[in-house]
Amino acid sequence: LPIDGYFDDLDVFVQALAKGVNWASKNRIVTFGVRPETHTRDYGYAQMGQQLETDVFRLDQFQRKPDTKGKNTTLEWDKSLWNLGIYLIKPSLFLEELEKIDHEFLTALQSASGNAIVDAPLYRPGSPYETLPARSFERGFLEKTSKTVVVKVNTKWADLGTWKRVHSLSNLDGNHNSLTGDVISVGSSGNIVKSTSRLVATVGLKETAVIETSDAVLVSTLDKLELAKEVITELQTNNRNELIEHKRVYRPWGSYESIRQGEGFQVKSLMVHPKAKLSLQAHRHRSEHWTVVRGIAKVTCDDTILTLEPNQSTYIPLGARHRLENPGSEELEVIEVQCGSYLGEDDIIRFEDDFGRIRD
Repeated sequence: LPIDGYFDDLDVFVQALAKGVNWASKNRIVTFGVRPETHTRDYGYAQMGQQLETDVFRLDQFQRKPDTKGKNTTLEWDKSLWNLGIYLIKPSLFLEELEKIDHEFLTALQSASGNAIVDAPLYRPGSPYETLPARSFERGFLEKTSKTVVVKVNTKWADLGTWKRVHSLSNLDGNHNSLTGDVISVGSSGNIVKSTSRLVATVGLKETAVIETSDAVLVSTLDKLELAKEVITELQTNNRNELIEHKRVYRPWGSYESIRQGEGFQVKSLMVHPKAKLSLQAHRHRSEHWTVVRGIAKVTCDDTILTLEPNQSTYIPLGARHRLENPGSEELEVIEVQCGSYLGEDDIIRFEDDFGRIRD
């Protein structure tokens, strides 16, 4: 299920989903489509075949980004829908069909699953996953099976793949600005400005996207946003951490955010869900200071167990076996100050863990 789809009438989409669930229960592969507003290579197309019930059809053929001028496509445009990339399929049927389509590929996937590393809630496929050829679900599977039906969704749909598209669907002010968060706009028009963590002010700005997060700020004219891909390339070239890690990092027990970091120290905000606890762990290269600012904390440090309330703190020496737990019914927030020669997240030795993250 893609996260960047916009439906003008959500109730109509939910009704279409219900039809899809019904057909998936009949051992069919279900995809969804909408009437195209124009012929474009930006989307795949699902051609409707025999009608099975109202708005449900056999899939005659699927083409990914076809030739819109008709020279190299067999699509019948009047019977074709934009494919939404939303699929319903029983796992057992998927495996059965993939066995018919590509036995070797399925065998490789099963090996990768058997060699997977579980770092709950993350699941990392093992060898030979990284060496498998890249292929889309549509091209590697959907085009090669005969058990697919397509459900037509009778509402307008948009792909929110760019900030320009988001701007076009937003509620605009009198100057055609889309403003979200703590924003002041003076003499500016036609912009999309989004603030998540601080005040953003624009003066005399026109047809520009300003997207502010705690990690980074993007500023681009709306007609040049496709060049943002070059920023990604630059981040990759320079091995910038912003490409792979947000300031707020989520874990099964809650989350943490790096507030300040310098040579030999780091300050974090830890948020622990009610009744959740971190692993019993130790560090080789750092000590930690914990100060509770909200909630109640249960702290284990070697053979000592403490209960801390707001404005109380404790010290975790280097090498000590320790654990932080939230025994309460509200979120626990702790300010952690790390000190040491190395502060990487891989400096963790786990002894007990509720989320299966202990490795041999």
